[in-house]
Amino acid sequence: MKFFLYIITFSLVLSSCSSDDNANSEQIQKPSISSISTDLAKIGDTITINGNNFDPNGNYVIKFNNINGIIVEVKINSIKVKIPKGAISGKITLNFKDQNIDVGTLEIINENNFIYAIKSDYVSSSETTKFIKINPKNGNKIELLDLQTTDNIKSLSINNSTNQIFGVTRLGDGNSDLEIYTINFKENTFSSTNLNHDPEIEYVLVPKNNGTIYAIKQSGDSSSPFTSKLITINPSNGEEINILDLQTTHNFNSLVFNNQTNQIFGATYIGDGNLKSEIYTIDLNNNNFTFRPLNDQFSYELAITDNGTLYTIKQTFGVSEPTKLYTLNPSNGNETFILDLETNESFNNLIVKENKLIGATDIDYPNINSEIYTIDIQNNSFSFENLNSDPNIDFELIGSY
Repeated sequence: MKFFLYIITFSLVLSSCSSDDNANSEQIQKPSISSISTDLAKIGDTITINGNNFDPNGNYVIKFNNINGIIVEVKINSIKVKIPKGAISGKITLNFKDQNIDVGTLEIINENNFIYAIKSDYVSSSETTKFIKINPKNGNKIELLDLQTTDNIKSLSINNSTNQIFGVTRLGDGNSDLEIYTINFKENTFSSTNLNHDPEIEYVLVPKNNGTIYAIKQSGDSSSPFTSKLITINPSNGEEINILDLQTTHNFNSLVFNNQTNQIFGATYIGDGNLKSEIYTIDLNNNNFTFRPLNDQFSYELAITDNGTLYTIKQTFGVSEPTKLYTLNPSNGNETFILDLETNESFNNLIVKENKLIGATDIDYPNINSEIYTIDIQNNSFSFENLNSDPNIDFELIGSY
């Protein structure tokens, strides 16, 4: 009997030791996370989770805010995982043997959130001009292309069907020649062509085009003005074709195109000798134009929605007057107040993206920082993010993904 009890006791001891060994083994094999390869990625990218004690034959589940990622490779000290469709920015977790392990956080780049921009050093010209994209939600900037020039590109036009953005250099930044740049935003390539050797000329492009680039050609020197003209430009060779003499020496600072009516709307600006700001309507159906006076104390930055609603940022320069958003009737010049933007900063330009207007503030006085504003025109609210604190840097926005 004693012998029998001895055997039972010995068996229990062995069983206990075996259980302890298994527990210790599981504890040793529990994965630990040291880092992830990036904190910024887009859908379809593969990221690497670095750590220890990964089992190449183990069954892991990696979630991006509760959406399962696609495991690509498991090694002892790393796991590669592909970011799945539908993933959004936030926490990454790893599940192994019913244990959830916090991996870290990842910002998922939604390409639809980005807009294109030209980043220029317009004061010192110490930095080459860059083609970038900006996320208006957080101000993040990603450089796409170095344009290998210190010339400032101040007026942009986009052709979505050809994946091209066109931009013209401006007077007053040391340019010996005015040029038009062609940027392919899918291939990230560019070329440039000379436009004009006359230092008194400047061009303002219509922001959107369907294969024809319209521009206002105007005097850049108020001491020797000539009448502003509507032209077309061939970006491959710089050839210009005169369309219409607008019979004014006033300069235009903002243009938009109405796809529904085939009309261009343009605002002249104060500060070039103009006695008053005006809104021009240029009808491309018959090459005629009309204009209406606006307020002579303000400058107007235009944007137009797909349904033809014309919005304007009404602003002053160097005066403590609040910048405000209005709708504008170009047929009579009537303005309807929409929103006080609670700043006296001036906007460099304004674009439309879905139900939002997006604008970058200018770094001219009194602005301290360049900022990007998002104005929700459905609920009449706005937010903004800092872009840059360098007073030499300027941003020109265009289009979106």
